[in-house]
Amino acid sequence: MKPAQEYPISFTSQGFCLKGTLHLPDCHNPPVVVGCHGLMADSSSPKQAALAHMCTASQIAYLRFDHRGCGNSQGAFQKDTSFAGRCQDLRCALDFLDGQNRLGSRRGLFGSSFGGAVCLKVAAERRIDAIVTYAAPISSQLISRPGLAKSSAGQILQMDDAGTKLTFDLAGDLALVNHILVLHGDADEIVVYENARIIHDRAGEPKELITQTGGDHRMSDAGHQKEFIHSAQRWFMRYLLKNGYAAKPVRPS
Repeated sequence: MKPAQEYPISFTSQGFCLKGTLHLPDCHNPPVVVGCHGLMADSSSPKQAALAHMCTASQIAYLRFDHRGCGNSQGAFQKDTSFAGRCQDLRCALDFLDGQNRLGSRRGLFGSSFGGAVCLKVAAERRIDAIVTYAAPISSQLISRPGLAKSSAGQILQMDDAGTKLTFDLAGDLALVNHILVLHGDADEIVVYENARIIHDRAGEPKELITQTGGDHRMSDAGHQKEFIHSAQRWFMRYLLKNGYAAKPVRPS
């Protein structure tokens, strides 16, 4: 089987040109997972890269992209970052994938931290076949955030001045989310572990909660990193490659 291919892509969200990379395995019409990075990260984060490799090795495509104001996408981090804007970015990413005839119809989402909240919001609106979150908050009130946030490009967002831009509450959305795997460290110093319990308790079946004992927000423990990758792989393969939707390998030419 040929190695996975990487293609630079771009799409538009509310006038912003967003950039990303589509990782395609060597198979016909694979399902695809869309990754949403954290508040201060971008699509080059280690979790995104590791999941892209894991997915393509499992015959699942992966799209990692930079939200507006992050990485290579248009926009200013300080001015244009908002919860609503990031949710719209994800919706537009899914719309972009729907227009690609080389992909199958099944969709997965992965979100880390703030990106996990974005995934939960959009998953409550659309059919998502599998979702994995790591350290996702369900409310901006359950985040112990610092006074300043700095993007991967060094741009600074004054958190206290962001006002309602970063305010959200997903309590009313969680019952509409299903097929979800929740991972969270119980020593998370930024997004308190209580968030994971609430997500798991209120989401629909099937669902699973993995607690990483002593795990921090950055997932700095190597053992936790391996557990995360293996668990996400298992979840995505179970719900994206089942019931006849498994991708068929392309025969070598």
